[in-house]
Amino acid sequence: GSQVTLVEAADRLLEREEPLLGRTLCSVLSGDGVSVRTGIDVTRVMQRGADTVIELGDGSHVVADRLLVATGRRPATAGLGLEHLGVAAGERGLEIDAHCRVKGQADVWAGGDVTGIAPFTHTANYQARVIAANLTGDSVEADYRAIPRVVYTHPSVAAVGRTAADARASGIEVLTADATVADTARASADGAGDGGLILVADAGRGVLIGAAAAGQRADEWIGEAVLAIHAEIPVAVLANVVHPFPTFGEIYEAPLQDLARRLRRA
Repeated sequence: GSQVTLVEAADRLLEREEPLLGRTLCSVLSGDGVSVRTGIDVTRVMQRGADTVIELGDGSHVVADRLLVATGRRPATAGLGLEHLGVAAGERGLEIDAHCRVKGQADVWAGGDVTGIAPFTHTANYQARVIAANLTGDSVEADYRAIPRVVYTHPSVAAVGRTAADARASGIEVLTADATVADTARASADGAGDGGLILVADAGRGVLIGAAAAGQRADEWIGEAVLAIHAEIPVAVLANVVHPFPTFGEIYEAPLQDLARRLRRA
């Protein structure tokens, strides 16, 4: 029953991800009655009686009962005695090496948000496995190329690896292919046609380097792209994978086959 306004200074939601994800969320939120305002700064906040008034850069304002301000996270390292070890945390946390050992330390290890690397629970679990392996005699290095990024909205959005824009900026010859969730039979059966999939391939190596997914259970079916990127499975192999019918996973088949055809012609 609440009237909700979402104000975002960037031109789109989730500006660091493929535009598909922000467009999908904007559409879904707007459909639920949320007023989404992008490309607008908050210029002033005032208390007017019992109301909080937020003035925006375009001259308009939003009146709210409550204002919640969340501006990021800081590493919680105070009171641990790190100063006695000569360990100083920066703004992003503790700097670690590939083995998750704190740099400059022989016996201090760190995992999770305090490292400032991909701040997700599943990253912390992964780093914990790396640390445990190294503490018990193995030599294991962390590989962050395929850490999934998820927003647990409804429908959810997820991404892994690099965006097409980021890869091109790094000098990689990129091929992309996409599909919509509505093209799958499962979407028709479940009445859940919002969203889509974008695949980003390295044309020179013939492997996936990025993917973005939006739609019902996208946080689960992004897993196929996670494995493909982590293991550097050739697109030609992925294009021949058979998915159970009817599932959302079938969304991969058309774009993978498209990429495989274009890579063969290259």
